[in-house]
Amino acid sequence: MRVAIIGAVHYHTPYHLNPLLELPNVKVVGISDPDIDIAQQYASKAGCPAFADYQDMCFRLKPDIVFTFGRHCDMAEEVRFLIAEKIPFVVEKPASTTLDDANDIARRAAAAKSFAAVPLTMRYSGLAELIAEAAPGETVRYMSFRFAGGLLRRYPRLNSDWMLSRKSAGGGPLINFGMHVFDQINYILKGKPLNVTGAAMSNHLGKLDIEDHALVMLRGDGVTCEVTTSYVCPPRKSPPNFDLQYAIRTDKHYFLAKDHHSVEVLGDDEKIEDRPIQLMDKAFYYPTFVADTLRRLESGQPPIANLQDAANVMALVQGAYNASPLAA
Repeated sequence: MRVAIIGAVHYHTPYHLNPLLELPNVKVVGISDPDIDIAQQYASKAGCPAFADYQDMCFRLKPDIVFTFGRHCDMAEEVRFLIAEKIPFVVEKPASTTLDDANDIARRAAAAKSFAAVPLTMRYSGLAELIAEAAPGETVRYMSFRFAGGLLRRYPRLNSDWMLSRKSAGGGPLINFGMHVFDQINYILKGKPLNVTGAAMSNHLGKLDIEDHALVMLRGDGVTCEVTTSYVCPPRKSPPNFDLQYAIRTDKHYFLAKDHHSVEVLGDDEKIEDRPIQLMDKAFYYPTFVADTLRRLESGQPPIANLQDAANVMALVQGAYNASPLAA
């Protein structure tokens, strides 16, 4: 399978490129970025040509699938091109910076029957399946998620200083990590409608026009959720360089994730059980996603998450930003 990559300036490029280079019968045939030096850096590793113009790359190479990254503000236009050219693709989350764009590209992809995958990789953790198996028939009533990511200073070191601007990134940790967390919530709830009932965006640390801490409250029919995302966690001596904590209450069970490797299940019948589960690995499930996505494309299956899933999440992200806007 011949793969091309758009937007090497995104700091997740290695998360996808490294697994691609390890897969049999997969060849990375081209990498593009307006910053040709960055494109060349990755192209040298892949042993392929570098391009400054992604459209020229696609017209010349005719790849079987494109992995598109780049700045968040450029993603929707890249996606429109790929849909129009009928090229299967992966687009990094958030895939757009506005709800209007998210809905537009989701509609276009559906109408064109595009293979349009989005790496909402927390779906691979098995948490939703564990809850369904340990508490069969029970309704989720309360959820609390905390995702504290690395400090703002890491982005310039990763050639992604554009992540520090609202215009190019769309926001801070809410549109970045929050996409994962909100999708995990939607996945657990099987799409039950949720509304944003409150939010608090803060930029006390970075003093930028993006938040470095976001607290969001969600409510649906019989369920209440609390989500905190932030850029506040200093690096550890070894991965993972983030803090991820979950607590979930169903009708008769309480699920507590105190680390990345297990969930404590406490029942109202006073039974206590530790369940092994890899809630998040140091590679954020990207190698699993890459291999699974190519397998799904080859076998004619839909991706694990698509642009409509991303649009559903963006509706919550936009609702939270509207509820607590930072000054421009």
